[in-house]
Amino acid sequence: MMLGDLQGFIDVLEKNGRREVVVPEHSAALHGDRMQIPRMREIPSPSITHVPVGVKLVGMGIPAAAGPRHVTAPSSYLALSELVARIYALNAQASAGERNWDGLLQGLPTTPSVSENEGAKVMEYDGKPWLQLKGQDWTPYPEDKR
Repeated sequence: MMLGDLQGFIDVLEKNGRREVVVPEHSAALHGDRMQIPRMREIPSPSITHVPVGVKLVGMGIPAAAGPRHVTAPSSYLALSELVARIYALNAQASAGERNWDGLLQGLPTTPSVSENEGAKVMEYDGKPWLQLKGQDWTPYPEDKR
């Protein structure tokens, strides 16, 4: 249902004929994990703070057959802001085929994974997430064994 709603929203944006950049918020933990039940976000775990989920370019002449591009390096809102700046710097007069879409993702700033709210901190150290609750000692974040 959620994906259908999102597609309906994108369809409306496409009909207005303007160039748009859609960046969804990370939302709640739809699946949950060993530390919190689904739909909660009390702990900023890697499963809910891995953002952004995606960036959708609407009205920019990108053929759907080109497929999605992926950023595999650790990134954050710094990379997102750089990406948005690059998108706005694109020559609007050039055809979609003349634009370097893959180049938009090259050399984006990288950022280690760190998340925090008023009661918890989660950060990656040595390839694993660690948790600190309200000033207590750091402990390994319990990971699901799937």
